[in-house]
Amino acid sequence: MRRFLLLLTFGLLWAASAGADSAKDASDALLEAATLLEASETAGDRVEALTQTIRAYEAGLASMRGEVRRLTLRKRELDARLAAEDADLTALLAMMQNATLQAGTETLLHPGSAVETLRAGTLAQSLVPTLSARAAALEDVLLALEETEQVLLGGKAQLTSGLDAVRGARAALADALRDRTELPERLATDQAAMAALVNSAETLAALADALVQGEGQASERRDWLQPVEGASGRQEVGEGWELRVEPAALVTAPDDATVRFSGEIPDRGTVVILEMDGGLLLVLAGLGTSFVHRDQIVAGGDPIGFMPEMVNGAQDNLNAGDGESSLYRDETLYIEVRRGGVPVDPANFLTLEQE
Repeated sequence: MRRFLLLLTFGLLWAASAGADSAKDASDALLEAATLLEASETAGDRVEALTQTIRAYEAGLASMRGEVRRLTLRKRELDARLAAEDADLTALLAMMQNATLQAGTETLLHPGSAVETLRAGTLAQSLVPTLSARAAALEDVLLALEETEQVLLGGKAQLTSGLDAVRGARAALADALRDRTELPERLATDQAAMAALVNSAETLAALADALVQGEGQASERRDWLQPVEGASGRQEVGEGWELRVEPAALVTAPDDATVRFSGEIPDRGTVVILEMDGGLLLVLAGLGTSFVHRDQIVAGGDPIGFMPEMVNGAQDNLNAGDGESSLYRDETLYIEVRRGGVPVDPANFLTLEQE
């Protein structure tokens, strides 16, 4: 954990993070839940305390997933930079080798050309140490990121295990109340479960303290990217939007996110639910195909699926009149944004090109 805190403090992970508050809130909520669990005596109080504990664990996991997401995307960026540095270094080494061979040949035929070739080789040679040092520095940062990733994943596993235990305790209590049987032992008497709860709170508190170090450079919230190009319009439906888009259109992630669900839902087609920063969940429904899976991390602009292809044949579309041709041409992508289970207006984050 000390290594993890140092990495965050010196900015090797990211310049800033908006997750400090959420991690601290989740830590406080877990400690408060521990107090409630110890104080609860009646069945009703126990149910309420267990429910609050579950919510605190879920909030802590959301915060941890956010930091894992930022770390993963940072690693992806640095991997690309390291690959570019390696390519430049390889090209320079090849240039130096060619210059040496060429100079040896041209000395007999064109002495002037040989001098110019040697100069080019000497210049390339002077750049090699700089590129090598930059590549070595990137490798050190990537190694630090990998070490920190293990710490974050360990914290995530710790919280997941604790959450499973509390969910099991609540289910057992609910079953006993329903069947009118003897109530199970209180979770507060389970020393392992309570120790796991306190340890999880401490892990989140340490994460929050580390993240605070970079918050002086926190960036403004950016608007989301278009989830699909060429939307011909939108309609407010229930708690979200319906966008009219072309069949087989590519659907992309509007922002950096963690996939929380990807699969078929009756009457909704393929549905993808993305978890964004700030406790936001984005529901995208009506896709024909999904490329992503649960817990996958995607960056803004990454492809996540295709809209359904045209159901009717091309000839049917040609035969349709102007008034009904749109029935064959358009598909509908449903968008809904939620925070804490409460719908949020998508217009707060997304502006369509047609508007």
